[in-house]
Amino acid sequence: EQTLSECGFEKTGYTFAGWTRNAEGTDLAGITANGDGSYSAFNLTTENGATVTLYAQWKANTYTVTFNANGGNGTMNSVTYTYDVSYNLPANTFTKTGYSFVGWATSENGEVVYQDSQNVVNLSSVEGEIITLFAKWSVNKYTTTFDANDGKFSDDSTTKEIEQTFDDKYILPEDPTRVGYTFAGWKLNDATIDENTNVSTASDHTLVANWNVNSYLFTIDDLLIVDDTYHTIENSFVMTDE
Repeated sequence: EQTLSECGFEKTGYTFAGWTRNAEGTDLAGITANGDGSYSAFNLTTENGATVTLYAQWKANTYTVTFNANGGNGTMNSVTYTYDVSYNLPANTFTKTGYSFVGWATSENGEVVYQDSQNVVNLSSVEGEIITLFAKWSVNKYTTTFDANDGKFSDDSTTKEIEQTFDDKYILPEDPTRVGYTFAGWKLNDATIDENTNVSTASDHTLVANWNVNSYLFTIDDLLIVDDTYHTIENSFVMTDE
């Protein structure tokens, strides 16, 4: 019995799995695995001076792919793939408010490399390596309708529509006008919206003009005659347009 030399061959994506007497890997006669990664041979042939060819056998490596939400929400299970076998990536289940998933990158700030559910093969050739794919997001745009709320804009329209980018500052139209009132800003439900407000509503939405009623101070002078002497009495009061 003789210990065989260590395998000096390499095959990308595969790990040496032993020696056999045929390429198919079915003839193990005279070859013993020693349990420490080495192999021994005994009585490979009865012919004096014969040459015996042994064939290296290879096991395909496996690697694991994990998924990073990259600012999104949710969880996804990791998957294990085998070298030289193609698979479809699992469908993305992460979400991110105000953003749309556009694919997978191989680094946090990298460009999209793989599409959702794309068929892939050989993401790694190294046995046991962990590959992380990062979700990539595209910011959404939404339409904001500005309701003048009984007022009007300079073109006599009562509404304006402006496309907004989620997480950016609001783009506002010109202030509307209303007879007897002063414009007091825009409201989204009970929240005041101005040019320093970030868009945080992840859908089309309406902002409504808020108005303060105008008030006016009137002064009326009364003339009073007492003992042939004229006296001025000043009366003041406030009126509103309501």
